[in-house]
Amino acid sequence: MASGTAKEQLENIAGIVRHHCPVKKCYDLDLFYRGDYLGDAYYDGKKLQKKLKGIATLGCVLNVNDKVFVTVERAPERQARGRQHTKWIVVDIRPRLEDVTLNRLPSTFYENLPTKKHPIADLGYVNQLAAYQISSHFVPYDRAAELISLTRKEVVKWNGLPLHELFSIFENKKEPPYAEFVNFLGCSDGLFEFLNNYPQYFVLRDSYKTAYESDTLVYVTRRFSRSDFELFLIRNRESDGNHHHRCTYQVINTMYECKRVCDKLLRRAGRRQTPLVIAIDCEGGCLGKDEDLNLLQLSTPEGEAYLFDVMSTWRREDMFHRGKLGLILEHENIIKVFHNCFSDQAALFFQFGIIVNNVFDTSIAFATIWEQCNTTIEFVQPSLAKICATYGYPMPQKNGYIANKMKYDHEFWARRPLTADMIEYATDDVLCLVPLIYKELNRLISPLWRPLFKQRCEQRLEKART
Repeated sequence: MASGTAKEQLENIAGIVRHHCPVKKCYDLDLFYRGDYLGDAYYDGKKLQKKLKGIATLGCVLNVNDKVFVTVERAPERQARGRQHTKWIVVDIRPRLEDVTLNRLPSTFYENLPTKKHPIADLGYVNQLAAYQISSHFVPYDRAAELISLTRKEVVKWNGLPLHELFSIFENKKEPPYAEFVNFLGCSDGLFEFLNNYPQYFVLRDSYKTAYESDTLVYVTRRFSRSDFELFLIRNRESDGNHHHRCTYQVINTMYECKRVCDKLLRRAGRRQTPLVIAIDCEGGCLGKDEDLNLLQLSTPEGEAYLFDVMSTWRREDMFHRGKLGLILEHENIIKVFHNCFSDQAALFFQFGIIVNNVFDTSIAFATIWEQCNTTIEFVQPSLAKICATYGYPMPQKNGYIANKMKYDHEFWARRPLTADMIEYATDDVLCLVPLIYKELNRLISPLWRPLFKQRCEQRLEKART
């Protein structure tokens, strides 16, 4: 990176972009400026600013003789022309971990577990189960997963980030969650106590910079591979007697039928101690504020699918208001299972004034489970087919003709009568959600991460209404 022979070394490996070298000097460079020199190369400020956002200077995270990974690229000719001393741009700097053992479970971790079946949220960390329900007295338990998620996103930019620097990043953030957590934690010691409670996500190691100054380095644990995670699901999948139950559907195109079905569901919800679970999906053009919603699908755990043809009544809003469909969507004791509720909520709110309550979004649930299981740090956006395949319930093969028509013909779902292919396509989207996918996803979200899951669902709904 900054050795005296960096230029010679880089020129000798013109075809290789990854290079290892110890840090001979720790440059105190402001990462928000472009074009500052780094040994015999200069760094790409835009790329480094994005990767190391929040870290003020390299001196905060590097010491003399630290070993790092440096990614370099050839400078574009127009840039290299004005810099005769170098033809290289430093685009990435990461620590090289040699003496730090990060937690990583082998694919056979579950073979050595005791007879008791542990929830997947623990991922076999048998010796760490005590930490599973522990939360720092600084941070409310229902906010712990949110802080874990935010911290991992910061640390992964520089694995081995000093604790004091990490706390400074939180202090300098302007977003409300960071300010709240700074108030909860108080100081870096509070952050240390919190992170130390979750060894399944963080590794803490003392680092002595000088004889008089020391700090704790924070690392994120190695990720649990997706193949191992999916193998775990296969071996621990719960059998469901309803997997092969017979499915039926009914097209609802009159106000009388709409009220009859909705009254039936409302009665069931009213006499239950636990919420009634239904699946919901909507079809239309490019669903949102402006494109018309033409069809709403609803299915029950018993395999009953109802297709509400909102275009069949005198006014499109009649089924939602006079037909009581809106009461179903707003009912607090009915869990509505959506796959990515954003566009559906936007259409329902701006076209009919419906605020959907008690939503279980399968795309958010899938992403949250991957995050709690240390499979990914990024927030993924899976397709419904991907979720079904991952949890062992493949969706019926989608009709390619309809999928292609939907891309280019925004009036496709406005055409009547509904064809057999359209009905099959619409019912498949909800019948796979309950009970199968909902049951699998719901049982795998741990108590620690469930508050964050609910918060993300609410945030998506609120964003759709703005």
